[in-house]
Amino acid sequence: MNNQQIHILYLEDNENDVLLLERVLKKSNLSFKLTHISSREELVEKLQNKQQPDLIISDFNLNGITGADALQIVRATDPVVPFLFLSGTLGEERAVDLMRKGANDYILKGHDARIPRTILRLLQEAENRRIQLSNADELVQKNAILQTIMESVVDLLFLKDENRRYITFNKSFAQHFNLELKDAQGKTDEELFRYDFVYTSRESDNYVLKYNSRILFETEYANSHGERVIMETLKTPLHSVKGMKRGIVGVSREITSKKKQEEQLRRKELLLHQSEIQTKSGSFELQVKQKVIHCSDQFLEILGFETKKNKLPFSAFINRVFEAERDIVREAIQEAVRNQEVFEMEHRCLAKWSNDIIYCRTSMKPDVNSYENTIYYGTIVDITEERTNKNAILDAQENERRLIAADLHDSLTQKLVAASMYLSSMSKDNLRIDRVETADDLIRSALEETRRLSRNLSLHSMENMGLKNSLLDIIESFPAEIHIDYKFDFEEEDITTEITMNIYRIIQEALANVMKYAKANNVHLSIERSGSALLCVLSDDGIGFDLSLEATQGNGLKNIRQRVAKCNGILNLQSEPGTGTRFEILVPRK
Repeated sequence: MNNQQIHILYLEDNENDVLLLERVLKKSNLSFKLTHISSREELVEKLQNKQQPDLIISDFNLNGITGADALQIVRATDPVVPFLFLSGTLGEERAVDLMRKGANDYILKGHDARIPRTILRLLQEAENRRIQLSNADELVQKNAILQTIMESVVDLLFLKDENRRYITFNKSFAQHFNLELKDAQGKTDEELFRYDFVYTSRESDNYVLKYNSRILFETEYANSHGERVIMETLKTPLHSVKGMKRGIVGVSREITSKKKQEEQLRRKELLLHQSEIQTKSGSFELQVKQKVIHCSDQFLEILGFETKKNKLPFSAFINRVFEAERDIVREAIQEAVRNQEVFEMEHRCLAKWSNDIIYCRTSMKPDVNSYENTIYYGTIVDITEERTNKNAILDAQENERRLIAADLHDSLTQKLVAASMYLSSMSKDNLRIDRVETADDLIRSALEETRRLSRNLSLHSMENMGLKNSLLDIIESFPAEIHIDYKFDFEEEDITTEITMNIYRIIQEALANVMKYAKANNVHLSIERSGSALLCVLSDDGIGFDLSLEATQGNGLKNIRQRVAKCNGILNLQSEPGTGTRFEILVPRK
């Protein structure tokens, strides 16, 4: 304060006393500004000013106002500013009374040497008082905030002293344990709770107090109704401002429902894992935006991933797809994601750990509740055994067709040829010529039909003629009233024999369905290269059909689906009553 100017307000009606005080202060080398007033009105006015005095000195006996009145006016506006009485007529009893009412000190006139020291002391005491009041206000605010926090949270909050006695706790704690704060303050857990709760609480309290460290733990006990309760509690050492241990602060949360849900989830995960093993399947979640797959252990096992991390880039899954079908699968998934559609496809995969080719069925369905970040949930099933069995059935059917074709050619056809030759060589003298000619025509027609059936059943002609010519042979056999236009844009040497055979059978079956059921006037057939795949399109303007009806699962369509699957391709079938039918088949060329 010695380095700052002290603003002193002096209430005095004697000019000589004012000059005397000013002279005393100048001798003390204090830096000061003395403002002299002599009336009630001036005092009130000065106290209303923005710049308040640092100290007020007042005589007791004044014209129109007493020192006691002045003290009352000052304390009504400022309880801290130092108020010093400087009077020659102030008795000790009155001085003590004024001190009780808020005066800070008094000096009798004539004891001028005390004035500077007293001013400095009173200013320092006022500063200390302001600090105390500020700290007290801050403490009140902090206590209010702490109390608000404790009462607003649903967690159980509590404070204990260093002897493990409860100091306070919040409403949630009181309600959970059916306690009143006044009944629990100063008591330990042993005095309030059952043993199954007390043991863990005591051990955790001792740990915090001994090691001056926090601890997080779970407690399981039975409540008053005999129900199982699980609590998660965090206890932390409570320190004083100087860092001394003062007790324990704890936060508890009931996690009974959470634990039950976790247990149910664990059981479901176990059940899912067992189901996946039994069905040779794996589940996954595809996060489209991040291009990341979260998958089960069985998913990793099926595809032969060596990592035990259940998070993979989407590209890692695509790279497991057999190379000849990789682009087809990738583009089909991208198309399904763009349209927010369900995806299902059978394809081959290469298991890294064994380099074995396995057959898989991948299915994905979008999560309708995912908005900005689209999520697909899916499964991958190892259908190698199923596909092997289906392929074996198709191969057996093909072999059966070959045998039937051979029998027709070697037996029935030969007999029909012999009968025709026999009729031709007979003498026509004793026979009715018209009947002989009719019989000959019937035999020749049966012979032609048998040869046609033999060609259709056997792939021998297709192997000799090639895919394009064999398909042209089928097209030329169609009735003249059905117009067929076609386009072939592929090299037969780029297609494996198995793919060629299945495409032939697929188109043969589809064209047969058109002839039998479609009642079409126009048919379009195209087979073209599409990247590493072959795109086959067959459409007609016939009567169409309802895809949702069971009729769509007839033998013809069933055979087509099986053969497309055997080629590891994609079948897109479109039809509605009255709009015709369109087959789109995408198969790898190799």
